[in-house]
Amino acid sequence: MVALLNEYSGCSISGENWGGLISLARFDKQIVKTDKQPRPSNDEHSKAAWLKNFEYDEVFAAKKALVRTIFNRDGRKCWGFKEIRYGMKDHLVIPSLLAEDIAFLESMCPNPKVILHTRRSISSETRSKMGQIGNPAANAERIHKQWKCFDTYSGLNVYPGLNLATLATSDTDDLGANTVGVVKNGSGSEDLDLHVAGCQCPEEKKHLKNCGVFRHTLEDFLDQNENYDELWRYLGLAKPEDAGDLNVGR
Repeated sequence: MVALLNEYSGCSISGENWGGLISLARFDKQIVKTDKQPRPSNDEHSKAAWLKNFEYDEVFAAKKALVRTIFNRDGRKCWGFKEIRYGMKDHLVIPSLLAEDIAFLESMCPNPKVILHTRRSISSETRSKMGQIGNPAANAERIHKQWKCFDTYSGLNVYPGLNLATLATSDTDDLGANTVGVVKNGSGSEDLDLHVAGCQCPEEKKHLKNCGVFRHTLEDFLDQNENYDELWRYLGLAKPEDAGDLNVGR
């Protein structure tokens, strides 16, 4: 996706930043809380403890300038970054957190677009190079939770009931509605507890298709299908005619 947008659209899309924008969103939340902290005028201790020497509007403008300094130094109209760390860890368990982090990203630019880009099936995801690094079984569990988070946020349930015990070695992309489980210690399977409390679509976006984000897969690009065409309409960019020559493997 990064190569596609950088080479054929005139956009400037950066690579991973170790979840830096997630950390910046946490900072923003803490500064907002600090800004709104009650400061009783008749309590000398509280006045000293919560003395504030900033204006939030100025801090917010500085954050936007920082983000542009990191991702858009040459002033492109289309710019952004990719990051694999959304829909994981705290996003799974802290209510509304994924929505808050997406809203923070959207506040950083005037016409935000969010793409949830995966492969078409969890089995192909787990068989990919990244899925096989380290512990494939643990990777399969992580990937399934992340996809479930994305499904929950965007109001879909495209990948229900996959058996994680078979994902790392399966040769099929259609595993059907098997029991969700993961092998532990080589003996049987246990139910996998999929925590997605932090992955809910906020009420103000529930009227939007997929909660305002775009779901896209590697195979959509490789097949040059209707969803691939819809991607360019969502982005408001002209679809390149020769992007099929891009060197992308399955």
